[in-house]
Amino acid sequence: MKTSFLYPIFHKLDYCLQKELKDCQTVLDLGCGPSSPLKNIKNIKYSVGVELFKPYLEISKKQKIHNKYLQRIF
Repeated sequence: MKTSFLYPIFHKLDYCLQKELKDCQTVLDLGCGPSSPLKNIKNIKYSVGVELFKPYLEISKKQKIHNKYLQRIF
């Protein structure tokens, strides 16, 4: 398995999010996209993903990162 040179940064991001969201049961993820760091957070019971770019929204839906999805166009 090839590891990205950015792994240490994202690994720390996952740790920080897990720590900061430990008491949260619901989350709103703006700009959720297919690489949302919330996919690695286990204690969230309900999340809503909002994305402008439809292809990213569709990929995120297939990955089932969030419970509900919204596409917003301004």
